[in-house]
Parts: sequence; structure tokens; C-alpha cells
Amino acid sequence: MNSRASKMETQLRVMLLKGEVQRVKPDYRGLRVRSGLAWITLNGRDLVLKRGEEVALEMQQEAAVVSPLGHVPLVIELLGEAPRQPTADPHLAVSTR
Repeated sequence: MNSRASKMETQLRVMLLKGEVQRVKPDYRGLRVRSGLAWITLNGRDLVLKRGEEVALEMQQEAAVVSPLGHVPLVIELLGEAPRQPTADPHLAVSTR
């Protein structure tokens, strides 16, 4: 866990049910568990986080893989300045001129 993540704003909230898996690209600065129990694989390490705990994500690392443990739905918040890459194709933009 890293306290650096706690100072960041929520960018996206995701709910996962038993058996579901979410890849979290390192476009986000951190990940916080809002409810449930999370199994997170990050840079070859396995972490288990419970409600209120968080972990910082670094730009140069691999995507984190998150899944719920137990039968309670897992709700995570992705924190920071995400996404860093544009989400729209600039070639599809409409000119206002």
C-alpha cells in the first residue's frame, strides 16, 4: 500500500462479481478498494487488499490484474490522471469551422 494514492481523485469506479477479472492499465496512478476483498497481481506480486486499502500504480509497470475474493462483490476505484492517452481518434473529430 502507498499513501501517495490516497491523495488522488477517483477517475473510475468498477464493480466485479465472483469469477470476473479486470485488467487495470498503468494509465491510472492508484487503485483503492471500496468494498469487498481484492486479489491483485502487480509486477509479478500478489496482493490482497480489503475495504479502504489502496496501492499506487506506476506508469512503467505492467497492467494490474484484479479479481474479487469470496462471494461479496468487489468495488474498486481507479485513481489519478487517467487515461494519459487520448481516448478519441483525432481523425474522427468534427471541425466546428
